[in-house]
Amino acid sequence: MTAILQRQGEPDPTAAERWRSKVKKIFDTMKCTGEQRVPFAMFLLQGEAKHWWALVSRAVGAEFEYTWEDFVNRFDQKFFPDHVHQQCTLKFETLVQGDMSVSQYEALFITLLRFMTYLVYDAGRKARRFENDLHFGLQSHVIGHMLLTFE
Repeated sequence: MTAILQRQGEPDPTAAERWRSKVKKIFDTMKCTGEQRVPFAMFLLQGEAKHWWALVSRAVGAEFEYTWEDFVNRFDQKFFPDHVHQQCTLKFETLVQGDMSVSQYEALFITLLRFMTYLVYDAGRKARRFENDLHFGLQSHVIGHMLLTFE
């Protein structure tokens, strides 16, 4: 399970989120308990991420046992730090279709939306947000269809 969690020395939030989601899906499918998740996740880490976790683990000592929540919090601090979260938030909040095709705009909208966990978007609000930032000429066509959800 190879994942590049950093790009040019900077955290890559998309890769980190994709890795974490894949690991969670595996754990849910295998019905792993909370106690099993951290050792399995440690096993799945590779490259710099594996070295990073070894340093974190050594810093607190072998007698300390991390919970899954501890692991996820540490993982997010390392691979999705506040400054990266702020960049994604700003990019999402200022996102407009511009010169992108509708499919490119949709893909970027979906990518950024998954990092906006502080926003409680229901399906209708997601659809309105997506519609409002389309080219003006496209808005009248899409809004006329009264999208109820963004799925």
